[in-house]
Amino acid sequence: MSGRSILFVDDEPLILNGLKRMLKPLAHDWNISFASGAAEALVLLEIAPADIIATDMCMPQMNGLELLGLVKEKYPATVRVMMTGKSDYEIYRNGMEISQYFLWKPVQMSAMETLLQLLSNREISLAGESDG
Repeated sequence: MSGRSILFVDDEPLILNGLKRMLKPLAHDWNISFASGAAEALVLLEIAPADIIATDMCMPQMNGLELLGLVKEKYPATVRVMMTGKSDYEIYRNGMEISQYFLWKPVQMSAMETLLQLLSNREISLAGESDG
């Protein structure tokens, strides 16, 4: 699995720091990077496209839906994961229209491990198949 990459995007420093600590044990299997907003995420993707992007829904300037829309258009093979702490059906419904997976915040290690295992078993290279 080495060489696979995942980019986490969240405008809340405490959330990013928590993710960094939580995901440290997975660093030997995954190239993990972090962005504090959509603009930084787009720059990082330009430099090195990620296999997976996991982004917060509610961010200033550009929200997670807008970011994932651009990712879907520019990097269709990148798996899109929406993360949110809001328990609003509209947000969930809108998020599922553009993302392929959904994680509730605060993200639990067990949920993250399950998702990464699922994607590893599924072969990330086939990630764009559900866009049709």
